[in-house]
Amino acid sequence: MKRTVCFALGMAVLLALLVAAPGHAADGTWQPVPGPYGGSVAAVAVSPDYPVDHTAFAGLRSQGIYRTLDGGNTWHQVSPDGWVVVSLALSPAYAQDATLFATEGMWPTGYRVQRSTDEGLSWQDKSPPWTGLPNPPGLAISPDFATDQTLYVVGGTQTFLSTDGGDTFVQPGGWFATHAVAALAFSPAYPADDTLFALVPDEGLYKSVDGGTAWNPAGPGVLLSTFAVSPNYAQEPMLLAVGQADGQLYISHDGGATWSPGALTLGAGGQHTLCFSPTFGPGSPVVMAAGTADPGPYRSEDGGATWSPAGWYDPAQPYQGGFVGAGIYALALAPAGSWDSAAFAGTSAGIYRSYDRGVHWFRHDRGPARLNVRALAVDPEDPSILLAGASYYDQMRLDSGAAYEANGSLHLSLDGGQSWRDVSGRLERVQEVAFSPAFAEDGTAFAASGTLGQHGYADGGVHRSTDGGQNWEEVVADRICHALAVSPAYAADRTVWASEFTYSSALGLFVSHDGGQTWSPLAPGLHATILRPSPNYAVDRVLLAGTQDAGLQRSANGGLTWTGVLASPVTALAVSPAFGASQTAYAGVRADPTAPGELYRS
Repeated sequence: MKRTVCFALGMAVLLALLVAAPGHAADGTWQPVPGPYGGSVAAVAVSPDYPVDHTAFAGLRSQGIYRTLDGGNTWHQVSPDGWVVVSLALSPAYAQDATLFATEGMWPTGYRVQRSTDEGLSWQDKSPPWTGLPNPPGLAISPDFATDQTLYVVGGTQTFLSTDGGDTFVQPGGWFATHAVAALAFSPAYPADDTLFALVPDEGLYKSVDGGTAWNPAGPGVLLSTFAVSPNYAQEPMLLAVGQADGQLYISHDGGATWSPGALTLGAGGQHTLCFSPTFGPGSPVVMAAGTADPGPYRSEDGGATWSPAGWYDPAQPYQGGFVGAGIYALALAPAGSWDSAAFAGTSAGIYRSYDRGVHWFRHDRGPARLNVRALAVDPEDPSILLAGASYYDQMRLDSGAAYEANGSLHLSLDGGQSWRDVSGRLERVQEVAFSPAFAEDGTAFAASGTLGQHGYADGGVHRSTDGGQNWEEVVADRICHALAVSPAYAADRTVWASEFTYSSALGLFVSHDGGQTWSPLAPGLHATILRPSPNYAVDRVLLAGTQDAGLQRSANGGLTWTGVLASPVTALAVSPAFGASQTAYAGVRADPTAPGELYRS
């Protein structure tokens, strides 16, 4: 999926939750509860000395860098908040020099190279002298970094080289001046063989055996999305690569001279990831592969000859671990023989961890990073059941993003917010969530999502669960849905409303009378961002709609016709539970972005 923007904030007041929640204070004060954790994880990196230091890092989009010192049980932020992390690289001599690098930023505000020499506790901006705006930059660090202090930063049309540990960068010129390198990797035996590999979009894979001066094609003859060099390259010069167009895996056992198709095809489109075990070789032939379009990663125990799905979740079965719809962006394996057989995956829905080198996977429910809850609902009959709609980005994104990226997810709590589980996997920014009034009987809940961006991007929809929130399906696709409401008489009338937008226009209000199976236009001219039905809807047929262009609108016939009530753009709307008798409702409005907000009551 693609990436960018959204506005809209939905929030419910949890008075019922406070009354019933464990540990509720008698004086009526609010108590914090653990929110859902997750975030969109772009990069993960394991310490080369992991069996001793149990250290790993995770780079999140918009939430910075987190570090664990206990094998992933706890995570703590070690970078400034708000960094949109692109890549991470640890010094091969991390145990001695405590050095790691990160690239962070976004287009068009720019990217930066950050360096830490104290295990991530502090950071210094060591950005190269970029001209213009590069593509998201990647990092390649020499296996002999402790001696040669060599680091490459690749960013599309601009490649930079440092030979002093990142203090200064220069453009290497020569072949690099005419080739836009997307990824670069050193041979693990670089001090002896001077071998480098570089991936050039629209051209393929290149190889240099003289430290980067001369380059020659070394790929399988197709455009590639990614490649990886075996850690055992000195003994067996093995390479893996993935075809850009079709996800086909290719294998070379002679340093790129010849290639053959492998027994694996990843999902086409999106991002592909390859990961060798750091101790890959005859005694540890584990390698993993993933595509963001796939339900989970693949794992090979025989050096890439055969592959099996690893950690794929079957929605038809009770959840016992596995990836819940999350696109995988990064994989990292601890060295063979590590005390906990660890593996980590960075996904669009947070960090997943394995305790058996990638065979089984579980999402980490205690960090890093609490998600931003944008919408919240409480089961009308059981206040211990909560549904939260989350987003990963606070700031506005101005790029069109990457295929199969995500900006939000749905999280379910069955214990009053003490613990949460991601039940949706990747979605766009969640705008609204709602339970059926008869949730205890029908198990039905709805969610609206939507993200708007430049370059014609618009995505989202209406999502429905009929099994108590455990699994979700999309019932309206390819729309930005800002407002959603379920009829208070849903058990009888099966009515749901949603306000739909595209990139260039507002489509208006749609209605379903069969629980979301089919939808029809109800009010094409109504551009609602908030919808509230009367609690007595079965009798009075009243709907209230807050809009940005036509103020507060009211319908007394189920949405067929509408009357303007307030002229200013509506920012919040609440209807009294006794509306049928009192006709009491409240509306927050704001005439323009610079004006103070106002509150009106009916």
